[in-house]
Amino acid sequence: MNNATIVERLSEIERLPTLPVVIRELQALIVNPRSNMSQIAKVISRDQAIASRVIRLVNSAFYGLRTPVASIQQAIVILGLNTVKNITLGVSVVNSFGSSVAASIFDREQFWIHGFATALASKYLARGLKYPEPEDFFLTGLLHDIGILVLDQFFHDEFVQVLQCTVRQKALFHHIEKECLATDHCEIGSLLAEKWGLPKFVIDAIRYHHTPGMGMAQCPESRDKIALAHVAEAEMRQRGIGSVVPGWINGPETHIREKTAIAVSDIDAISNKVGEEVQALMKEWGI
Repeated sequence: MNNATIVERLSEIERLPTLPVVIRELQALIVNPRSNMSQIAKVISRDQAIASRVIRLVNSAFYGLRTPVASIQQAIVILGLNTVKNITLGVSVVNSFGSSVAASIFDREQFWIHGFATALASKYLARGLKYPEPEDFFLTGLLHDIGILVLDQFFHDEFVQVLQCTVRQKALFHHIEKECLATDHCEIGSLLAEKWGLPKFVIDAIRYHHTPGMGMAQCPESRDKIALAHVAEAEMRQRGIGSVVPGWINGPETHIREKTAIAVSDIDAISNKVGEEVQALMKEWGI
């Protein structure tokens, strides 16, 4: 099967997950300089399922608020618009995918453990490096592998063949994807993120988390997100915190880690912290 076939089929699948209308309206308001906090809070609040989940997450131990919030507007005042926006986007994307198609060698729970672990590690690394908006890094870490869910749900037979070949050859999953499909979950996930209108830094981090050098050169405005998504996901996988797919496990590219000035001791400390927190965080997210 060639790349064009997969991409063409992807564009034709009517059952592809769509984000709620609320998200499209939220994104339009955020880029509109005339919009205000009250309008944004009102849009999110209109979808009661999303709003209640966002408020529950904001009130969780993860954010450590002394006084519980009771409304989206209050959450925006305390945590900031960007944090609430990213929580809303994350909740919507996670809810968009149903349960796993039966495939014994793909464990959806382990997939999400890895996703949330990468999200936490990305956020903590960004915070340690004093990058602005650490919640942006959480979002990219959470969504970096969504292309795998697309393969599982909509190209399931091909997905299983790739998994089996990966196990048989003890190879890297994304290398076998390229051999068998002429594309990979990075490209597929970025196409879906683009269709959803997600922020460009999310699209870039999804597309280049396995090829960070190329991504950082082609998308310099997203270089920090790409680098930390790559380092965090590779380190979490290498330490066995969640498992995306079976196969050979490799660490992050050394020169990428060196460029970000991340010390191994920092990664060890963050990994321990993530390992302690990830299950509780997933429970808060309803996974």
